[in-house]
Amino acid sequence: MKDPNDKVSVNVEIVEEKILDPSEFDIATVAWMIIFGNLMNNFVDGMSNGAAFANSLARGLSVGIAVITQQLPQEIGTLAILIQSGLGFKRTLCLNLLPNSLSYVGFIVGVLIGDANESYGNYVFAVSSGMYLYIFLGTLIPEIRDSINEQIKVDLKRSIRSTALQAVGISMGIIFIDKVKAMFYHAYNSYLLHAYPLDELKPLSCSGMDTWGSFSLTLIDSLDTLLIMGNETEFMRAAEIVLRTVKVDMNVNVSVFETNIRVIGGLLSAHMLSGRVKGMELEPGWPCSGPLLRLAERFIQRLMPAFKSATGMPYGTINLKYGLHPNETAITSLKALDSLWKLRSSINLVGNHINVETGEWTATDAGIGAGVDSYFEYLAKAALLFQRPELMKQFKTYVKAINKYIRRDDWFVWVSMTSGQLSMPIFQSLESFWPGVLALTGDVDDAQRIIYQYSQVIRQYGFPPEFFNLPKQEAVSKRAGYPLRPEFVESLYYVYRATKDPLLLEIAAEVVDAIEYSCRTKCGYATVVNAEFHSIEDRMESFFLAETTKYLYLLFDPDNFINADGTVARIINTPNGKCIIDAGGYIFNTEAHPLDPAIIYCCSAKRSSDLEMIARFENNIDLVALAGIFDETLHPFGRSSFLENTDNHVNSGQNIKSENLLKQSSLTNPWLYDYIAVYDDRCLNCCWPTDFNIANVPFRRFLNVVFAKHIYPSKGIHFTVGLTCFSTGDDIFETINEANWSDVYDATEQLASIDEISFNKFRYRSMAEVGYDALLTPPLSYLSRFTGLGQVKPKSDDVQ
Repeated sequence: MKDPNDKVSVNVEIVEEKILDPSEFDIATVAWMIIFGNLMNNFVDGMSNGAAFANSLARGLSVGIAVITQQLPQEIGTLAILIQSGLGFKRTLCLNLLPNSLSYVGFIVGVLIGDANESYGNYVFAVSSGMYLYIFLGTLIPEIRDSINEQIKVDLKRSIRSTALQAVGISMGIIFIDKVKAMFYHAYNSYLLHAYPLDELKPLSCSGMDTWGSFSLTLIDSLDTLLIMGNETEFMRAAEIVLRTVKVDMNVNVSVFETNIRVIGGLLSAHMLSGRVKGMELEPGWPCSGPLLRLAERFIQRLMPAFKSATGMPYGTINLKYGLHPNETAITSLKALDSLWKLRSSINLVGNHINVETGEWTATDAGIGAGVDSYFEYLAKAALLFQRPELMKQFKTYVKAINKYIRRDDWFVWVSMTSGQLSMPIFQSLESFWPGVLALTGDVDDAQRIIYQYSQVIRQYGFPPEFFNLPKQEAVSKRAGYPLRPEFVESLYYVYRATKDPLLLEIAAEVVDAIEYSCRTKCGYATVVNAEFHSIEDRMESFFLAETTKYLYLLFDPDNFINADGTVARIINTPNGKCIIDAGGYIFNTEAHPLDPAIIYCCSAKRSSDLEMIARFENNIDLVALAGIFDETLHPFGRSSFLENTDNHVNSGQNIKSENLLKQSSLTNPWLYDYIAVYDDRCLNCCWPTDFNIANVPFRRFLNVVFAKHIYPSKGIHFTVGLTCFSTGDDIFETINEANWSDVYDATEQLASIDEISFNKFRYRSMAEVGYDALLTPPLSYLSRFTGLGQVKPKSDDVQ
């Protein structure tokens, strides 16, 4: 028997969670700039107010109101910036008193100036208006996270340099957004004038040609770009032309890959975005039905036979009318996700060409470029679009293997998929997508380093050649062309959205100028044959309008709806119930067609099955039984016994406390039931078997409300929440006296909100098992504590 007084020595390691305090940081340069600017601003505000009152009372009041309305939000912003910069709350308040006191000094000076000469007041007003610029310049100081130390601290030299870059970036955005729009319309109008209804434009001969199937490919590819650039009228006109003229059952061989990303992707995106067009009449059931969606579905049905191979991976081409072409071989560069994952090598790499019937690799060079690039992109984007964490885990596995075997510093080469030995030290322009997909999946710092490395090629040629020899640092002569590809500007877009690095805008501007200088013709923009000499040939691929111009435009248009941060959304009524859409988070397919994940889930069979599952849970799961407690009123025998007892109570008027003490054999403790004779409600102001032996009285009240409003009604039992029951032990009166009745009252009042609870809004799923953490990006920086994250504030917009 151990002595309770014996002392036991235990080693305890205390882990303290460190909460960062802005006061612990050095004060950033921006703080002193804001304080100085605030001193000048408040002095001039006071001076302008004094000069106005010296002129007339009415003018003084009007200027005073203007100053107050300007100062209030400005002071709030100033406080936030100063706290963020490292001053801390108390020091911010103290340092803010001095600038505010100068407004009184300025007022006196203003009155003296106004009295001296009335015309002097106009100069005072001009100076005070110009002083408002200081806060704008102050907010341009990029007090963003330090990528190494994650602290808010910049030196003066770096602040001035970054401020200048930000200012250049803002002015550049205004200039280049118009440049990119003019570029798009020059190419788009040239296509309509010289090439439509053929697939693509020939910009040198001012004619057109069919390339991927003879269904006006460039027009379909341009639909969502028109809407992104704000041209709703032309979007509606072009969509009507597509619906009226595009045929699905043509006797033509098409690429499964290109038809999928360009035609089906373009139609789906146009369908989803059409809800934003004010003058467009949507049919009942949108976004889960519509003519553009039905046309996309017809194309999908025509492509499905291509996936009927032994491995499940699709054939490369198919005839839209007759199915697989008789001469189609079993070799394709396309991959089905699951099949390819199983066919990866022991070092987690894949080749770039495979036999879809045998599953044998016919080209074993592993890289991130041609033949395999879209596979990696599909894994990452499908994981986010369809909330499939297993695909993200596969992508992360590949990233790890790529960094180990394929990466050389911040370049990527080609190696053997089985041994990892170098096979081609070549950079392909198609590889430029990689920083973008890394930024999308959370590896922002890595993406930024890689995009800067790739920009060396851009600075050398103006745009990336198809093949670039890394040891020689020159374009490969026979593969030195640039077919107006979008991959590099795609990554610029993703990395810029993640970092707001103004240097990326400068690089994007250089690309715009290079395309304009080297590729523009009188009828559009031409493919570059040789990036070194900038010679061109007679072709303009549809992706120039679908991708290249779109990503460039979005780079210079930060307020575009595609760049929404999720703070505003729409609620619509659909046949599947209410859905939230247009909250941002668009996922671009390989052809840069934006897809709304919310619409996909809203209209998916998965959502219907989820709702059915929840309904079954709500109707069949007994929460009391789950808790291991028997409630006899939820079972036929117990309910009839209870009702019979209540009827006897109502008819005979027996003494409540002496005759209505019900004994429940399934419970170890008896309970006191306080019934009141009421004919309309059988159990008004009474307790209920949910009042089990729980010390927390407000929680027992919560259970009563849950059962009264959600559980008992489904069983046909009418119940109004009444008194709280207590055990019938000897200390019952002491227990009642000690109860905190104010807490009970507060809890009862707060529980009124339970009327808003609908059980079918909950999704019951084990997060640990499905691994949804794989879809999350790394933790947010310290700066996010001050900038806010934004909650969805939906605007109700019922769509019939």
